[in-house]
Parts: sequence; structure tokens; C-alpha cells
Amino acid sequence: MYHTSFKNNNKKTSATPSGGRPSGGNRDAGRRPQSRGGRKPSTLNPSLLIKKAVSQEVVDYKSDRLIADLPVNEKLRACLQAKGFERPTEIQDKTLETLLEGRDLLGIAQTGTGKTGAFLIPIIDQLHKNNQVKTVAPGGSTSNKWAERGPNNIGGRVRALMFDPTDNTNKKVFAGGVGGGLWYITDITSSTSGWIAVNDFWA
Repeated sequence: MYHTSFKNNNKKTSATPSGGRPSGGNRDAGRRPQSRGGRKPSTLNPSLLIKKAVSQEVVDYKSDRLIADLPVNEKLRACLQAKGFERPTEIQDKTLETLLEGRDLLGIAQTGTGKTGAFLIPIIDQLHKNNQVKTVAPGGSTSNKWAERGPNNIGGRVRALMFDPTDNTNKKVFAGGVGGGLWYITDITSSTSGWIAVNDFWA
């Protein structure tokens, strides 16, 4: 059903359906054209995202130097040798000098390749060079007292922290103090667990 409007000369000038929308003309005028499929097809080649497996020969890395040749403290070398280490692993061998210089380094290696030793050996060597490998607790010396206090029964500032990678509970933590000494705690999440000095580290 249509409603019509007329001017004085009785000539029809417009016609609209009962819904009020103008009839006729281009209803799609001003609209963005759309493809018949709805979305524009992708031009990405899926083969670019696929990397075929290639068999590679695994070559065991063997350092040209022994533990005894490392440029670190002689007691540290003796300790490593006493634990059965003969040569540094690849990541240890290639990062040692950079870390001994105090430079930042990002190392990526698989599990079991010696990453912990790669960063811990330079830290212990630096502690020894600064005459900080002692049996006194951090902040426990009368000449080295700090206002800051550490967890529970040990006070002082910490130079390095390391979670024990061999601890299945992920709660055992080692700490090297600014005031000297190497300490560990068996449960870092417990408020009653205390820090224990590693007195036999150089044994």
C-alpha cells in the first residue's frame, strides 16, 4: 500500500511505502562494495609457515682447555675438579671471559648443558676477588652492618640468588651475600625456615 502526495497542479511528486522508506532509486548508494564470499581471500602461502625436518648430525662439543686452565680462582678450579669436572661445557667455555668482565650476556642452551655453572662460576670468582668468600653471615660482621635486613635470621644485602636446579620442590635457594659467604635455605616459602652457611664449599 502506497501513500501519494500531490502539488497544487495535481502532479505526483513522490511515493513511499507504508513503512516510510522511499521506493525506487539505488538503495546501495554510498555503501562499500562487498565480495560475494564475504571476506577477501588470503594471499598467504601456507608453505612459508612449514619447516621440513632435516636430519642433523649431533657433534659432542669438547673444549680445548681443561678446568685447570680456566682463568678463575685456584680454589674454585680445585673444587670443580674434586667434583669430577674435567672440561667446561660449550656454554661455559664460550661465555666465561665475557661474564668475568662483568658484561651482560643472554645465553640459550638445552637442559643439562651447564647453564647454571656458566653464570655461577664467574659470580663465585668475583666474590673471591673482592675478598668476600668468608664464613661470616651477610651483615654479621661488626665492620659490615646494614640497616636492611634479609629473610628471617640473616641480615644484609644479597649479591646473587639462585634456585637449586636439582631440587624437585623448587624451594631450595642459594644466596651470595655482599658481606661475604655462601648460604642456602631449604624452603624459601616458609617463614620458619632459616639460612644455613655452606661451610664446606671449598672442601
